[in-house]
Amino acid sequence: MDEVPVRTVEGFLQAEDSEIVPDGWSVTAARKARALTRHLGVTEQSGMRLSLLVDGQPKKTILVTRRSSVNLTRALQIRRESIGSVTGRIDSMSVHKKPYAGLWAQRGGRRIQVDLPTEELVDAAREVLGKNVNVRGRIRRNDAGQILLLRASSIEPLPEATQPLADLVGAYPDLTGGLDPVTYLEGLRGSA
Repeated sequence: MDEVPVRTVEGFLQAEDSEIVPDGWSVTAARKARALTRHLGVTEQSGMRLSLLVDGQPKKTILVTRRSSVNLTRALQIRRESIGSVTGRIDSMSVHKKPYAGLWAQRGGRRIQVDLPTEELVDAAREVLGKNVNVRGRIRRNDAGQILLLRASSIEPLPEATQPLADLVGAYPDLTGGLDPVTYLEGLRGSA
């Protein structure tokens, strides 16, 4: 099944309930959804029904109202600014007007717009396009702590992983005897 329709329906479901940028949505997608829902009403009669179809049959149907626009407006407001870094993969760039790169964050799995204020940073981003990097700079977040924008001050290439982290095992791969870590540690504390 194509991910875009699933992300769209699941995203609107989140936008109806929470003041966050929905999982799998970029800031640009959230802005477009906010504009789409701005003129909807708040009731079932004045809202919009959105259905996910599988083989022509509705798999999931949700009601989208102006609440999505209100929640997305709040989710897109910058509330905190800090200096820090984000690790991920640069997947795209635009060098028109205000140059920026698209960074898929390693943590959170969201695409973050990275503003590139100098020609040196544009060149650095171009060199690492498609590669893992650590981008440092000013990070702007919403109330939920989601990164809305990163204004780069440096871009550092990182070595490529030779094997997925999920495939790695430690020195004692069966240390917990199949228990999840929390249950295992509770058992240790109880026997101490």
